Amino acid sequence: MLVPLLQAVFPTLEPAAIQALHDAIRKLAHPTEYAILGWLVFRALDRPARTTRAIVLGALLLCAGYASLDEFHQRFVPSRGSSPLDALLDTSGAAAGLGVRGALRRRFSAGRRSPA
Repeated sequence: MLVPLLQAVFPTLEPAAIQALHDAIRKLAHPTEYAILGWLVFRALDRPARTTRAIVLGALLLCAGYASLDEFHQRFVPSRGSSPLDALLDTSGAAAGLGVRGALRRRFSAGRRSPA
């Protein structure tokens, strides 16, 4: 589905370049999805009594667990492959999203919450 779209947007690119672009987009999709997941899990765990560090750590553990379970599940799907490196890449995406979200929480909540 993505290759025809890329061919329509970039009609002068050679097939090898289209394939390389396709592969890059697919590889970046998971870290992006996990960055969003990390952000949402952070939001779900965010409570005034919890420190930013505790929220980030809890969210990162949940995202890493989910990434690991996803890779385990893929072992049983014939058309998919399973790799610990993919789980690490997904977890890195979650860590990036959590880093941004944690920094924003600290910046905008300074002075409004008592340290816990």
